[in-house]
This record gives sequence, structure tokens and C-alpha cells, in this order.
Amino acid sequence: MKQGVALSVSASFLFAVVYYYATILQPLSGTEVFAWRIVLGVPALAILITQLNAWSEVKAVSKRLVSDVRFFLMMLLCAILFGIQMWLFVWAPVHDKALDVSLGYFLLPLTMVVAGRLVYKEKLSWPQIIAVVFAVIGVLHEFGRSYSFSWATALVAFGYPPYFMLRRYLRVGALTSLWFDFTFLLAPVLYVLLQQ
Repeated sequence: MKQGVALSVSASFLFAVVYYYATILQPLSGTEVFAWRIVLGVPALAILITQLNAWSEVKAVSKRLVSDVRFFLMMLLCAILFGIQMWLFVWAPVHDKALDVSLGYFLLPLTMVVAGRLVYKEKLSWPQIIAVVFAVIGVLHEFGRSYSFSWATALVAFGYPPYFMLRRYLRVGALTSLWFDFTFLLAPVLYVLLQQ
């Protein structure tokens, strides 16, 4: 349990660092930071997949991509949805939309709960209901302070659930799915970088 808490805190810290890091990389735009993140992420993922001996699943999914057009299109859609979120994450702090995106991340767990209830018919226990009530109060408080609900907030709050539902439907492992998200995005981001 201690290791899980430590990993969770570390992930939250790194999340904040990466979010802030985009603001100090000028003159790079948010789109360029996103492109470099994808380009540098591919070899990092390759190393991780190698260390975890997970290339067999990548190979199996590659064969399925070639033989099943519908599966290919759904994996491509998954990568597009992922790419939009990755782009917004580094674009927002550079363009003074950090608060809007943060509000979307506060709202995201609630939209995920609604999606779980409506799509998967999941039921909440009493402690979970109490947690959701507190989350709603917290989000309403933030809306009261900021008086805004922008397109960036909506894109985070309502853009992630379809991505996660599609990943669940495809039944591809998290690391393998991430590998294909990155590799599908590699060609367009290389084009963006070559245009600069």
C-alpha cells in the first residue's frame, strides 16, 4: 500500500512538473512541445516495452491492425482522441488556459462516474456516493470561483470518457495501446516539426 501511495504522489508531482514545463520552453509553441513529447515518447516506450518483454502483444495487435479494418479504424480513433488530450495538456499553459483545463480535470472523475453508471450500469457503494457528493461540492465551489466553463474545460471533462471506453472495448493492454497511440501520432507530429 505504501508503494502505491508513493507512486500515486510521484505521478501527481510529475503531472504538475510536465504541465509547468511547457511554459518555460519558449519560443516553442504548445503544438511544438506536444510534437516533441510524442517524438521523444516513442523511444522511451520502446525501452519500457523491451524491459517488460511486451513486444509479443505489440506484434499480435500489429497483425490484427493489418487484417481487421474496423479494428484499425478504432485504434486510429483512439490515437486521435488521445492526441487531442495530449496536445491540449501542453497547449493550455502556454496560452493562458491552464485554469480552464485544470477545471476539466477536476470535473473528469464525475463524468467518468456518470459514464460508468449509464454505459456499464455500475453501482456505487455508500462510501463512493459520499465521495462523489464531496467531489460535486468541490467542483461547484471551483465553478463559483472561476465563473467559467470553456471549450477547454469541456474537452477534458467530456473528451476522456470516450477514449477510455474505446480502450476498454478494444481490450488491448494499456502499454500496448499507448504504444499505438504514440506511433499513430508520430507521422503527423513529424510533419508539424518539419514545417517549423
